[in-house]
Amino acid sequence: MFRLLQRRIYGCTCNEESLVEYKDDEELLGVRCRECCSEWLDETFITDSNDRKCFKDYNGTKLYFHKHNVEQEPAACDAPVSRKQICEGEMGSLSSGDHIMWHRSKGGIDYYHHAIVQGVNVKDAEINVIHYQKPDYNGLVQEDKIPFTETYDLFKIIYSTLKDTTKLILARARSFLGEKGYGIFTNNCESLAKFCITGVRYSVQVQWLREKGKEIAVFILAKSSFAALTEGTKAAISEAIEHMMHATDNVGLLLFSGLEGCFVLRDSYNILNSFLDGKSTGYVCIYDIVNRFTEAGSGITLAYWMGLFGQFVGTSVGGPLCGWLGSAIMTALGALIGKKLGRLIVYNLERVCRLCITKHNKAN
Repeated sequence: MFRLLQRRIYGCTCNEESLVEYKDDEELLGVRCRECCSEWLDETFITDSNDRKCFKDYNGTKLYFHKHNVEQEPAACDAPVSRKQICEGEMGSLSSGDHIMWHRSKGGIDYYHHAIVQGVNVKDAEINVIHYQKPDYNGLVQEDKIPFTETYDLFKIIYSTLKDTTKLILARARSFLGEKGYGIFTNNCESLAKFCITGVRYSVQVQWLREKGKEIAVFILAKSSFAALTEGTKAAISEAIEHMMHATDNVGLLLFSGLEGCFVLRDSYNILNSFLDGKSTGYVCIYDIVNRFTEAGSGITLAYWMGLFGQFVGTSVGGPLCGWLGSAIMTALGALIGKKLGRLIVYNLERVCRLCITKHNKAN
């Protein structure tokens, strides 16, 4: 716990205890910090003269700090330049140190699993890989012999830049063997394979999910904002007319119901036209119209009672103006919640009806 707190406050200390060796047989190629994945490599793997300025003495061997600058070298964090599909009979094109991926499906979710090739047995149609497996929730980096028949939609990732030597790639991969700590967003199979190839941890799939998540969030926010604005406008107009007329709450309810009724008729007209144009079935048409009317009914009902509550609270706190504002806000909120409840009611009623019809048909 202390070391975790220390890393968060001061950054990783990369002490001797956290270093893992990269070895090719008995030759030391470098070391990696298990905590932050910083690495120090033998001079033969250092291409940037600036990296030679920072080094450490590791058991009598001078190792140089190796760091890819992601901003200057965006290719390290971009999607690979190309990928080549490996079909049956093309296993010979794979070699040690290659980054491969193949299609998997778990729990109804499709994704690509990534691994580093350690060897290929063309005769037995097996690929020896190092990858993340999940025997438990922590995951485990291990060696496996994967039959070619299990690698559906297999691709070889081709890097045009920043790919290190095969010797270093395999040494990196082997240094992870037995390690746990799988994380779908921070330490997954793709980020492991990409680190072994380039020295940079990055997952294209996770980045894609993040971007899509942002798009979905913006869409939901925009749609919710539009719905809130629509309901708020209807509520504000109704409340304003009611106050100008010095009328009762029932008049406001009637005005709000009239405005909502206009929207219901418009939507029903569009639904009916969609059916007449052959874009939907009769069943869908009836369901959507019933759903829209139920939405309106539950929305108006909840809007009325929540509007009264908002008016009472607003008037108690700040007088008539706050009462009008509170009534308008709570009416709009009630309409939004009521419509959601209306949809839920219709959905569950439809399911019950389907179940009853199915049971009736089976009984006969």
